[in-house]
Amino acid sequence: MPTEHISPRYVDLDSWSSAEMIEAMYEGQLVAAAAVRSALKAIAAAVDDAVPALQRGGRLIYAGAGTSGRIGVQDGSELLPTYGWPADRLVFVMAGGLGALVQSVEGAEDDEVAGIRAVADAGIASPAKIMRVEASATPTPAIRVTALCMWSIVDPSC
Repeated sequence: MPTEHISPRYVDLDSWSSAEMIEAMYEGQLVAAAAVRSALKAIAAAVDDAVPALQRGGRLIYAGAGTSGRIGVQDGSELLPTYGWPADRLVFVMAGGLGALVQSVEGAEDDEVAGIRAVADAGIASPAKIMRVEASATPTPAIRVTALCMWSIVDPSC
């Protein structure tokens, strides 16, 4: 699902009625839900894989870029008040840094070096589990390399 292109469907969005805009947003949500449906088994397997490390005291790491990363931070921020998840076991790695939560940092998702540095700065060590938060099935370069570093965290050469 491409996320950074102009869709012909919305080219004249500014001339639509409010009702047409709301209908389009609703349709977009249906498309997103349908995309998730095909991944439900993989999501369940990822949860099953993560539970043992988290039960051993591992940290949960949210890594993301852009709007998807911001939504991931919102999700993770609710773990403490809703589930009592310890704050010291929650890490956010955002392309462009945490400042990108409130101001877009264009091109940050393509900066692999910054992704590696973010992993080092976060002091991530095993056991930990990463949750990559993206709208596209194809990871951005920074998030891809961040995930690779986290998955191979026992290898200091990463």
